[in-house]
Amino acid sequence: MMVPIMLYRYLDADAAIKSIDSQSFKVGRIRDFNDPFEWRPGLIGYPPSGEAVAHTFMERYLNRIHNLHGILCFSGTFRQPVLWSHYADKHRGVAFEVEYPNNPARLIKM
Repeated sequence: MMVPIMLYRYLDADAAIKSIDSQSFKVGRIRDFNDPFEWRPGLIGYPPSGEAVAHTFMERYLNRIHNLHGILCFSGTFRQPVLWSHYADKHRGVAFEVEYPNNPARLIKM
């Protein structure tokens, strides 16, 4: 029997209310992130004449990832001041505690 893991999702007040109303968390999509370089792979080793082809390939790849996959981030603690500051509106938001009952090997620690 697996022991459930407790995870925490930091949100500002507006996002918390939306999550409570919908009983779900918003899943992030790559093209919607505020950092344009976050989660974007890079291509190296192509000749300068191949830049247009590399750009086209990357755009198609990112569109596919954006449409097929999402990212939902949690923390292993609710006692992290930096996370409260950054994700919970400078300590004015909330941290939801979520029980993860599945195989912990399926979680990816960042």
